[in-house]
Amino acid sequence: MPKLQRDPTNLRREEELHRESVQQAKARQSAENLALRKVMQTVEGRHVIWRLLVRAGAFQTSFSQNSMVMAHNEGRKDIGYFLLAQIEQVCPELYRKMADEAEEHKYE
Repeated sequence: MPKLQRDPTNLRREEELHRESVQQAKARQSAENLALRKVMQTVEGRHVIWRLLVRAGAFQTSFSQNSMVMAHNEGRKDIGYFLLAQIEQVCPELYRKMADEAEEHKYE
């Protein structure tokens, strides 16, 4: 089936396509949020997330005298910060629980 060409002059259709796109993005984000909450609701899930945050360097400096190493470290740290932001948005109450468990069990 041939792909239909979009007509940018058909404003009603463009608005409809935009609304559909926004709805799909919201549905995807909602599903991701639910999945993260489910992971964070288990001890094992919090342990894995904590290990990912530590591995990403989210809690340490990324400084290195070698600029390429430091750039690499900053890239990893950005992923950790992204995950932290998602946790803060979806289930902030479980972050404190995860941090307490990590301290109690000395997760690294």
